[in-house]
Order: sequence, then structure tokens, then C-alpha cells
Amino acid sequence: MLDLISAWKTNPETSTQGNLLEELEWFVTQHEKRLDALGAFFLRDQTTVRGFGFFLVQNRPLMGYLGEIKLFSIPIHCVRFVEPPGFPDQAEGFDLLLASLDKFPSADGMFIRSLPLDSFLWNYLKTNPAVSRRFQLYLPKARSQHFVVKLPGTFEEYLQKFSSKSRSNLRRSARKLQKDTGSEVRLERITSPEQVDPFVDTAVEISKKTYQWRLAGSGLREPDVLKQSFRFLAERRWLRCYLLWCGDEACAFMICIQRNGICRSPTIGYDPRWEKYSVGTTLQFLVIEDLFVYDRPDIFDFGTGAGGQKEFFGNTSFFDTDIYILKRGVYTRLASGVHKAGSVMATSAKHLMEHFDWKRRIKKFIRKASVAGATKEENKAGEKSP
Repeated sequence: MLDLISAWKTNPETSTQGNLLEELEWFVTQHEKRLDALGAFFLRDQTTVRGFGFFLVQNRPLMGYLGEIKLFSIPIHCVRFVEPPGFPDQAEGFDLLLASLDKFPSADGMFIRSLPLDSFLWNYLKTNPAVSRRFQLYLPKARSQHFVVKLPGTFEEYLQKFSSKSRSNLRRSARKLQKDTGSEVRLERITSPEQVDPFVDTAVEISKKTYQWRLAGSGLREPDVLKQSFRFLAERRWLRCYLLWCGDEACAFMICIQRNGICRSPTIGYDPRWEKYSVGTTLQFLVIEDLFVYDRPDIFDFGTGAGGQKEFFGNTSFFDTDIYILKRGVYTRLASGVHKAGSVMATSAKHLMEHFDWKRRIKKFIRKASVAGATKEENKAGEKSP
């Protein structure tokens, strides 16, 4: 991949897809530690690059969960696209893309995350007879509603989506937080390279206190990689992150990347000690307000996955899905079958727990226990400090 970037700089190609060199450099920056697994497809005619798709060759397992608890993992070795391939809406390009899987004999297929259900590619995969003969399409979970904010002319116009009571509550959220805590509440916007290191250090400390960090193994876990990536974004004016401060303490953060008129927010987190003050809601509201006054995008994208906050703040939506395009064979058929059966059982168990109101109690207990464990470890560390 690095050789490809060097070659492109030496002999840049014409593209209908914007600045492909920047796209390549950003892709490599995000996956600096996995260069041996990176690859790219380019769709060319005689003079121009007409489409591209960046991917990693990796294990993308089929995961089974009961709520937030992982039950099982079935290995699937695949070509994973970081975004749906940016090809023209023509079958010929996707025919070539699927045929290229023959060059990956050890791969079980391809994986595409968040494929819009109104896209040409989705319709192509569902209706093309050649695809159904060679591949099995498997959706590991049901389609999801993807919420965004399509920014109207003014912030006041945006607020009209809410009831008068909700508008009033949102407007006074920061004032109420300040009154309840006795601390000054302020929003800090992070856009410049010199702001990156302090922001990442602060956000990582918040992330360590969350149940996602302790229970799900997620969160901000590679600060050095984040700093490198964010500096890359800031140098190109693509970085737009936020911290919510209550006095001298940062209680919530949001990571945003803004490019080509779209501001995407893949990550938001808050210190669970501030949960009762609804700092996540306050942060989200103040950030959307800020979108109207600084470097205004056309769309604010909450990212994949369901969530009450996304639906509450979003003013339009579309449906998308994760999809595996699996080579037909015994293993892929067995893997998808086992995963589907496990998911059905987990869903039944979930409904049973909801019926007896066990889910809410168990979820609350697990999150509280995981956060309490983090606090206990911090106190021990403090006792050992000189």
C-alpha cells in the first residue's frame, strides 16, 4: 500500500472520485499497524479511475450476544471493506469485484458494513442471478435505521422538530447542569493539531471509566494511534472533536470527522459518575448547535447502530445493514446456520427477560458493577502512589 501511495505521488492518475491520494493516505494512517493486511480495488477505464474500494484481509467473526454479553464467536476469514465500494451504479464493475475473490483462496467471502438498502449495490446483490449461484448473502443482524441530521437553514428551524416541552428542556440543559453541579459548563471544540494530544489523553481517561471499556473490551484503547490519526485529520481540517467541561473536569467527549459536507460521529462517551446529570444529552445538543455556527456541514451522521439519542436528535433516516457475501461451501453454510440458530435463541432469551423485567435489572447491575470495579482499581492505584 505504501508503494502504491509513492507511485501515485510520482504519477498521479485522473479520478472521478475526488482526491484519491488523500483517501489512500487516510486509509493507511488508520491502519498503520496492519499494513500487511491492507488492499485496494480500483475500477479504471483507459484514462480515468472511476471507482475504488479499500479493504482489509482479516478475520471478521460471526458474533453471538445476549445483550452486551458475548456468547460465541465463529471465525470468518474475509475481505472486509471499511466502507461500501465507491463504484459507479453499473453491474460490470461489481461483477469484476466479486470475480476478484478468486485471488483470495483462503477467504470465506467479503464483508461490507452499513450498506444502505436503497443503494445500487444492495439491489445488485439481491437480484443478480450470477451472484446467487456463486455466493450466499448473510445478514448477521436485522436491518437498522440509520439516523442523521440534515441541517436546515438555521438552528431555530432544526429545533422545530421537537415539541415545545423538549425544546425548553434542551435549551436549559446546560444551565441546569451548571446549577445542579455548581460548576461552569462549557463546550470545547478540538480542530487543530496542537489540541490533539491533550484531547486524546482526556478522552481516554473518560473512556477507561465506562462499562464499554471494562465489559465489552471496547473504548479508546490505542492513544498513540489515535493521536497520529487525529493529527493527520487536523492538518487537513477534517477533525472536529468536542469535550464537555464541568468546571475543571471533563465529563464527556465526542469524536467527529468532517469531510465533503458530512460530519460523522463514530464515538461519544461520558464519565458514568455524571450520568444522572444527562451530560451525554447536553453534549449532543451543544454540538449540533455548534454545527450551525462553525464550518457548517450539510449533514451530521450519528454513525451505525440503534440508540434513543440518535432517533431523538435525528431529523431524517435511512435503512442499512451489515452483509457477508460468502462463497458457497460447507463451512460457510454451517457457520451461518449455527450463528442464525444462536441468534434466535438469544432473542428468545432476551424477550423472556424483558417479560419478567429481568433485562433492565441485570443490565443495570452489570454496568454498575463494571464501573464500581474501575473506581475500586483507581482508588487502589491512588493508595499506592507516593
